Amino acid sequence: MACGGWDSAGLATDGCWKFKEGQSQWEEAPKTDLKLAGSSSVWYKGEFWLLGGSSSNENSKSQEITNKKGLKYNPKTETWSELDAGFLKPFHSACVVNIDDSENGETLFLTGGTSDTIQFEKDIPGRKTAFMLNEVKGGAWKSYPNMKHGRAGHACTVATIEGNMGVIVAGGSKNGDSVEFFDWEEHRGWTGLQRMGRQRGIGPGLAYIRGSLNVIGGYDWPYTITDVESFNGVDGSWAVVP
Repeated sequence: MACGGWDSAGLATDGCWKFKEGQSQWEEAPKTDLKLAGSSSVWYKGEFWLLGGSSSNENSKSQEITNKKGLKYNPKTETWSELDAGFLKPFHSACVVNIDDSENGETLFLTGGTSDTIQFEKDIPGRKTAFMLNEVKGGAWKSYPNMKHGRAGHACTVATIEGNMGVIVAGGSKNGDSVEFFDWEEHRGWTGLQRMGRQRGIGPGLAYIRGSLNVIGGYDWPYTITDVESFNGVDGSWAVVP
């Protein structure tokens, strides 16, 4: 499912689309209650969550963060409702994952974000913050150790490094080639991994392709990055995929 974003005129939108297994194309879903861009999305407990997001023009000097609590979509009732998960400092362009915790089940882990406008030609004003949410633990956001670099518009995914499950974050900072790992089993904070071969300051993606972790695309002023780098889990290096 995908919702919101800026249109060709730089205006935030409220449209949503869904893609189901077995379909050949996307179909429209109920619109959100707010026009948003830069929201972080994740499935949690069978519902689709939208966290943060700006309703301002893409090029506005300041961003109006209207989705302060978050929204969730129930696919059974096809309705949106506001979240009640405690207060987070308003943000857009964060990154969130759902971790299958062995003791407490589904757990959300939210990193970075900003309340400022991201300008392609300037340093990215990202935050170092990390937060966790789990219904068993009270259902409210709780602070976790800060990342080493402030990040916004970065990539994140659940990954296993040297046998331990955790969260990788990449790009989205003035150190756009930097990568960090939070060991979910040890909970000892963030560890820097080997840098990628390219600066990916804004908008990279992380995804597993045929079992290998890859970082895809991104933006490094004034160029769009088109190559893909694959992570070597043995020596920790990154290499461009031919």
